[in-house]
Amino acid sequence: MSKVFQSHKSVLLDCSSDNGPSAATNTDNSSFVVSLQNPGHELTRVVKCVPKTITFTNIFPNIDQHHNTFTFFADGNMKPQYTGTTVTVSLPIGQYTGDRLATVINEQLNVYLLVEGSISVDWVDARYVWTYDDPGEAGYPPAVITSPLHGFLSVLGGVTELSIPPASTVTMPYSPNLGGPKHVYVLSRRLAPSNLYAATGRSYHVLDVVTLANTVYGATVTKDTSDLHVVDVDYRKPEELSTIDFQLTDSLFRPLFVPPNHPVHVIMKIYHAK
Repeated sequence: MSKVFQSHKSVLLDCSSDNGPSAATNTDNSSFVVSLQNPGHELTRVVKCVPKTITFTNIFPNIDQHHNTFTFFADGNMKPQYTGTTVTVSLPIGQYTGDRLATVINEQLNVYLLVEGSISVDWVDARYVWTYDDPGEAGYPPAVITSPLHGFLSVLGGVTELSIPPASTVTMPYSPNLGGPKHVYVLSRRLAPSNLYAATGRSYHVLDVVTLANTVYGATVTKDTSDLHVVDVDYRKPEELSTIDFQLTDSLFRPLFVPPNHPVHVIMKIYHAK
Protein backbone atom coordinates (compact mmCIF):
# COMPACT_ATOMS: atom_id res chain seq x y z
CA MET A 1 0.00 0.00 0.00
CA SER A 2 1.43 3.38 -0.96
CA LYS A 3 1.94 6.19 1.53
CA VAL A 4 -0.10 9.39 1.12
CA PHE A 5 0.77 12.99 2.02
CA GLN A 6 -2.03 15.59 1.78
CA SER A 7 -1.60 19.17 0.57
CA HIS A 8 -4.21 21.80 -0.21
CA LYS A 9 -3.73 21.39 -3.98
CA SER A 10 -3.06 17.75 -4.55
CA VAL A 11 -2.03 14.41 -3.13
CA LEU A 12 1.55 13.18 -3.01
CA LEU A 13 1.84 9.42 -3.40
CA ASP A 14 4.91 7.38 -2.51
CA CYS A 15 4.78 4.91 -5.38
CA SER A 16 7.91 2.91 -4.60
CA SER A 17 8.90 -0.61 -5.46
CA ASP A 18 9.02 -1.63 -1.80
CA ASN A 19 5.33 -0.68 -1.53
CA GLY A 20 4.19 -3.11 -4.19
CA PRO A 21 5.19 -6.47 -5.62
CA SER A 22 7.14 -6.82 -8.82
CA ALA A 23 4.93 -7.40 -11.83
CA ALA A 24 6.72 -10.66 -12.56
CA THR A 25 8.82 -12.52 -10.01
CA ASN A 26 9.33 -10.09 -7.11
CA THR A 27 13.09 -10.45 -7.70
CA ASP A 28 13.52 -7.48 -10.04
CA ASN A 29 12.61 -3.93 -9.01
CA SER A 30 12.82 -2.61 -12.57
CA SER A 31 9.15 -3.51 -13.08
CA PHE A 32 6.53 -3.17 -10.36
CA VAL A 33 2.91 -2.26 -9.70
CA VAL A 34 1.77 -0.19 -6.70
CA SER A 35 -1.71 -0.44 -5.22
CA LEU A 36 -3.32 2.87 -4.27
CA GLN A 37 -5.92 1.74 -1.74
CA ASN A 38 -5.77 4.73 0.58
CA PRO A 39 -8.96 5.42 2.53
CA GLY A 40 -9.88 9.07 3.02
CA HIS A 41 -8.37 10.38 -0.22
CA GLU A 42 -10.20 11.03 -3.46
CA LEU A 43 -8.50 9.16 -6.32
CA THR A 44 -11.46 8.64 -8.61
CA ARG A 45 -11.44 11.92 -10.58
CA VAL A 46 -7.80 12.15 -11.55
CA VAL A 47 -7.02 14.65 -14.29
CA LYS A 48 -3.23 14.99 -14.14
CA CYS A 49 -0.13 13.35 -12.65
CA VAL A 50 3.34 14.83 -12.15
CA PRO A 51 6.43 12.77 -11.27
CA LYS A 52 7.87 14.82 -8.40
CA THR A 53 11.00 12.79 -7.63
CA ILE A 54 12.49 9.56 -8.97
CA THR A 55 15.28 7.92 -6.97
CA PHE A 56 17.23 4.72 -7.57
CA THR A 57 20.76 3.32 -7.42
CA ASN A 58 22.90 3.29 -10.54
CA ILE A 59 23.29 -0.46 -10.32
CA PHE A 60 23.30 -1.00 -14.09
CA PRO A 61 26.53 -2.73 -15.17
CA ASN A 62 28.48 -1.81 -18.27
CA ILE A 63 28.19 -5.41 -19.51
CA ASP A 64 24.54 -6.34 -19.09
CA GLN A 65 22.17 -8.93 -20.56
CA HIS A 66 21.68 -6.85 -23.70
CA HIS A 67 25.29 -6.76 -24.86
CA ASN A 68 27.27 -9.55 -23.26
CA THR A 69 27.60 -11.81 -26.31
CA PHE A 70 29.58 -11.84 -29.54
CA THR A 71 30.33 -14.37 -32.27
CA PHE A 72 33.61 -15.36 -33.85
CA PHE A 73 34.86 -17.57 -36.66
CA ALA A 74 38.43 -18.77 -37.14
CA ASP A 75 38.29 -21.89 -39.28
CA GLY A 76 41.48 -23.94 -38.98
CA ASN A 77 42.41 -22.52 -35.60
CA MET A 78 39.53 -23.97 -33.59
CA LYS A 79 39.10 -27.29 -31.85
CA PRO A 80 37.83 -30.01 -34.19
CA GLN A 81 34.28 -29.97 -32.85
CA TYR A 82 34.03 -26.23 -33.62
CA THR A 83 35.92 -26.11 -36.93
CA GLY A 84 33.86 -24.55 -39.70
CA THR A 85 31.27 -23.14 -37.32
CA THR A 86 30.48 -19.72 -35.94
CA VAL A 87 30.59 -19.74 -32.16
CA THR A 88 28.64 -17.46 -29.83
CA VAL A 89 30.52 -16.39 -26.72
CA SER A 90 28.64 -15.19 -23.62
CA LEU A 91 30.30 -13.17 -20.89
CA PRO A 92 29.13 -13.04 -17.27
CA ILE A 93 27.05 -9.93 -16.59
CA GLY A 94 28.90 -7.44 -14.43
CA GLN A 95 30.75 -4.16 -14.01
CA TYR A 96 34.13 -4.45 -15.72
CA THR A 97 37.34 -2.49 -15.94
CA GLY A 98 39.18 -2.59 -19.25
CA ASP A 99 41.79 -5.04 -17.97
CA ARG A 100 39.27 -7.36 -16.35
CA LEU A 101 37.09 -7.48 -19.45
CA ALA A 102 40.09 -8.41 -21.62
CA THR A 103 40.95 -11.24 -19.22
CA VAL A 104 37.42 -12.67 -19.28
CA ILE A 105 37.21 -12.44 -23.09
CA ASN A 106 40.43 -14.42 -23.42
CA GLU A 107 39.20 -17.05 -20.98
CA GLN A 108 36.06 -17.53 -23.06
CA LEU A 109 37.92 -17.61 -26.40
CA ASN A 110 40.30 -20.29 -25.16
CA VAL A 111 37.38 -22.68 -24.66
CA TYR A 112 37.08 -22.94 -28.45
CA LEU A 113 40.61 -22.35 -29.77
CA LEU A 114 42.89 -25.17 -30.84
CA VAL A 115 45.86 -23.25 -29.46
CA GLU A 116 45.11 -21.21 -26.36
CA GLY A 117 45.96 -17.57 -26.80
CA SER A 118 46.21 -17.77 -30.59
CA ILE A 119 43.44 -15.16 -30.69
CA SER A 120 43.58 -12.74 -27.79
CA VAL A 121 42.78 -9.20 -26.71
CA ASP A 122 44.80 -6.84 -24.54
CA TRP A 123 43.90 -3.54 -22.88
CA VAL A 124 46.52 -1.02 -23.98
CA ASP A 125 46.26 2.76 -23.52
CA ALA A 126 42.46 2.67 -23.05
CA ARG A 127 41.92 0.66 -26.24
CA TYR A 128 41.64 -3.01 -27.10
CA VAL A 129 44.34 -4.62 -29.23
CA TRP A 130 43.40 -7.95 -30.85
CA THR A 131 46.10 -10.42 -31.85
CA TYR A 132 45.88 -13.42 -34.16
CA ASP A 133 48.99 -15.64 -33.99
CA ASP A 134 49.40 -17.62 -37.20
CA PRO A 135 50.38 -21.20 -36.21
CA GLY A 136 52.59 -21.27 -39.29
CA GLU A 137 50.45 -23.23 -41.72
CA ALA A 138 49.54 -21.68 -45.04
CA GLY A 139 45.99 -20.83 -45.94
CA TYR A 140 44.73 -19.71 -42.53
CA PRO A 141 41.78 -17.32 -42.94
CA PRO A 142 41.31 -14.21 -40.81
CA ALA A 143 39.51 -14.43 -37.51
CA VAL A 144 36.16 -12.65 -37.85
CA ILE A 145 34.44 -11.36 -34.73
CA THR A 146 30.96 -9.87 -35.03
CA SER A 147 28.04 -8.68 -32.95
CA PRO A 148 24.69 -6.95 -33.53
CA LEU A 149 24.36 -3.19 -33.68
CA HIS A 150 24.38 -1.68 -30.17
CA GLY A 151 26.02 -4.91 -29.14
CA PHE A 152 29.25 -6.07 -27.67
CA LEU A 153 31.86 -4.70 -30.06
CA SER A 154 30.22 -1.29 -30.37
CA VAL A 155 30.82 -0.96 -26.64
CA LEU A 156 34.41 -2.12 -27.03
CA GLY A 157 35.37 0.46 -29.60
CA GLY A 158 32.83 1.63 -32.12
CA VAL A 159 32.77 -1.24 -34.63
CA THR A 160 30.43 -4.18 -35.04
CA GLU A 161 32.63 -6.43 -37.17
CA LEU A 162 36.32 -7.09 -36.77
CA SER A 163 38.51 -9.07 -39.17
CA ILE A 164 41.99 -9.99 -37.90
CA PRO A 165 44.40 -11.37 -40.52
CA PRO A 166 46.68 -14.17 -39.28
CA ALA A 167 49.96 -13.15 -37.69
CA SER A 168 48.81 -9.59 -37.10
CA THR A 169 47.30 -7.23 -34.56
CA VAL A 170 44.34 -4.87 -34.89
CA THR A 171 43.76 -1.91 -32.57
CA MET A 172 40.17 -0.91 -31.96
CA PRO A 173 39.55 2.60 -33.37
CA TYR A 174 38.04 4.23 -30.28
CA SER A 175 38.24 4.05 -26.53
CA PRO A 176 35.32 1.86 -25.47
CA ASN A 177 32.42 3.09 -23.42
CA LEU A 178 32.62 1.22 -20.13
CA GLY A 179 30.27 3.54 -18.28
CA GLY A 180 27.04 1.60 -18.71
CA PRO A 181 23.73 3.17 -19.82
CA LYS A 182 23.59 6.97 -20.06
CA HIS A 183 19.83 7.38 -19.52
CA VAL A 184 17.11 5.47 -17.75
CA TYR A 185 13.60 5.67 -19.21
CA VAL A 186 10.74 5.36 -16.71
CA LEU A 187 7.64 3.92 -18.40
CA SER A 188 4.07 3.61 -17.19
CA ARG A 189 1.21 2.25 -19.25
CA ARG A 190 -1.25 3.37 -16.59
CA LEU A 191 -0.13 7.00 -16.51
CA ALA A 192 1.52 7.86 -19.79
CA PRO A 193 -0.05 7.75 -23.24
CA SER A 194 1.98 6.43 -26.15
CA ASN A 195 3.95 9.64 -26.29
CA LEU A 196 7.29 8.60 -27.75
CA TYR A 197 7.87 6.78 -31.01
CA ALA A 198 11.02 4.83 -31.77
CA ALA A 199 12.62 4.57 -35.20
CA THR A 200 10.83 1.28 -35.73
CA GLY A 201 7.47 3.06 -35.44
CA ARG A 202 6.61 1.40 -32.14
CA SER A 203 5.25 3.70 -29.43
CA TYR A 204 6.24 3.72 -25.76
CA HIS A 205 4.65 4.97 -22.54
CA VAL A 206 7.36 7.34 -21.30
CA LEU A 207 6.73 8.90 -17.90
CA ASP A 208 10.14 10.50 -17.49
CA VAL A 209 13.83 10.20 -18.40
CA VAL A 210 16.63 10.21 -15.81
CA THR A 211 20.18 10.96 -16.90
CA LEU A 212 23.11 9.02 -15.45
CA ALA A 213 25.72 11.47 -16.73
CA ASN A 214 28.56 11.91 -14.23
CA THR A 215 26.98 9.30 -11.95
CA VAL A 216 29.36 6.53 -10.95
CA TYR A 217 28.30 2.91 -10.68
CA GLY A 218 26.73 2.23 -7.28
CA ALA A 219 25.76 5.85 -6.57
CA THR A 220 22.24 7.06 -5.77
CA VAL A 221 20.48 9.04 -8.51
CA THR A 222 17.59 11.44 -7.82
CA LYS A 223 15.65 13.50 -10.34
CA ASP A 224 13.53 16.29 -8.82
CA THR A 225 11.18 18.21 -11.11
CA SER A 226 11.06 21.12 -8.61
CA ASP A 227 7.33 21.39 -9.30
CA LEU A 228 7.96 22.99 -12.71
CA HIS A 229 5.33 20.72 -14.24
CA VAL A 230 7.37 20.31 -17.39
CA VAL A 231 6.80 16.58 -17.26
CA ASP A 232 3.05 16.57 -16.68
CA VAL A 233 1.36 13.41 -17.84
CA ASP A 234 -2.27 13.98 -18.70
CA TYR A 235 -4.90 11.31 -18.74
CA ARG A 236 -6.77 10.78 -21.96
CA LYS A 237 -9.82 11.12 -19.78
CA PRO A 238 -10.42 11.34 -16.02
CA GLU A 239 -10.61 7.91 -14.50
CA GLU A 240 -10.21 5.97 -11.31
CA LEU A 241 -6.67 5.51 -10.14
CA SER A 242 -6.24 2.26 -8.23
CA THR A 243 -2.84 1.00 -9.42
CA ILE A 244 0.24 2.46 -11.07
CA ASP A 245 2.78 0.42 -13.02
CA PHE A 246 6.41 1.37 -13.56
CA GLN A 247 9.20 -0.05 -15.67
CA LEU A 248 12.81 1.05 -16.03
CA THR A 249 14.47 0.60 -19.43
CA ASP A 250 17.54 1.81 -21.30
CA SER A 251 17.36 4.27 -24.20
CA LEU A 252 16.46 1.42 -26.57
CA PHE A 253 13.53 0.47 -24.28
CA ARG A 254 15.16 -2.78 -23.21
CA PRO A 255 14.34 -3.74 -19.60
CA LEU A 256 17.01 -3.01 -17.01
CA PHE A 257 17.60 -5.27 -14.04
CA VAL A 258 17.32 -3.80 -10.53
CA PRO A 259 18.09 -6.22 -7.65
CA PRO A 260 15.42 -6.54 -4.94
CA ASN A 261 17.71 -4.94 -2.33
CA HIS A 262 17.80 -1.72 -4.38
CA PRO A 263 14.28 -0.20 -4.28
CA VAL A 264 13.08 2.35 -6.81
CA HIS A 265 11.37 5.36 -5.21
CA VAL A 266 8.87 7.42 -7.19
CA ILE A 267 6.90 10.29 -5.64
CA MET A 268 3.90 11.26 -7.77
CA LYS A 269 1.79 14.40 -7.39
CA ILE A 270 -1.80 13.52 -8.25
CA TYR A 271 -4.26 16.25 -9.24
CA HIS A 272 -7.98 15.50 -9.20
CA ALA A 273 -11.04 17.46 -10.27
CA LYS A 274 -12.84 19.48 -7.60
